Amino acid sequence: MAASPTTIGIEGLRSPAKRRYWAALRGAPLIPIAILSVVVFCGIFGNFIAPHDPEAPDPLLRLQPPAWEADGDWTYPLGTDPVGRDMLSRLIVGSQVSLLIGVTVVLIAGTIGTVLALLSGYFRGFADAVISRITDAFISMPFLVIAVAFAGIVGPSLNHLILILGLLSWAGYARILRGEVLRVCQQDFILLAQITGVPAWRIMLRHVFPNIANTLIVLATLQLGITIIASASLDFLGLGIPPPRPAWGGMLAEGRIYMRTAWWVVTVPGVAIALTVMSTNLLGDWLRVKLDPKNRGM
Repeated sequence: MAASPTTIGIEGLRSPAKRRYWAALRGAPLIPIAILSVVVFCGIFGNFIAPHDPEAPDPLLRLQPPAWEADGDWTYPLGTDPVGRDMLSRLIVGSQVSLLIGVTVVLIAGTIGTVLALLSGYFRGFADAVISRITDAFISMPFLVIAVAFAGIVGPSLNHLILILGLLSWAGYARILRGEVLRVCQQDFILLAQITGVPAWRIMLRHVFPNIANTLIVLATLQLGITIIASASLDFLGLGIPPPRPAWGGMLAEGRIYMRTAWWVVTVPGVAIALTVMSTNLLGDWLRVKLDPKNRGM
């Protein structure tokens, strides 16, 4: 049976769309995307898929080795910690903390940095000078030292940790996005919008921001890994998530004295942090190349 003209026309429209879709995914870091997908899935459904209570200790099961070791048990595939809690359950539920902190801090810092970059790059003059000097001051400060100092003052708490990291992470967004805003504001369509009397807020929201969104996405992806490391560092120092709530950095701190006798206690959360941060960096680097207009014709 011969194909109808309508069918041929639909197939002709689908083929270029499919080609563009697969071209967009060409070279994508599939392994990092798969790792981040697992982390996100555990972060969303961790409380439902954890095989044991991650906060319930059992002294009779303390420092039980992983299942593949001689004395291991598949009931606890990754072994137990110094107080007998299941490592797998704590790893799964701990991803919730890392995901929550990472995403929230990126949203807070990205919003502050983007707003300041738009104001600085669009209005320039006095506003640009003030915002640039404040940005330089924040960038020059030792990030982790300041975070430790503030965390020590306000005390360990999830909300405090998010607020501290969010308020200390915006400067990088503001510095890089300011240059993008300056470049966009030199374009003819921005000048025409200004001449026709379009309000400044509308120009920034409707014309400038969409043209810097690609850079913002790349910065947010890379900042996610930095935030996970920073939060794990504060947890390791006892200034992050208070126990017994599982957090990857806190798990490292609890097991550091057992490195010689129970290697899995520090290896499991350490590998989780390393793989997650590596995946975010590789994904961010791929997005940087993919979203760069200079590479679209290559």
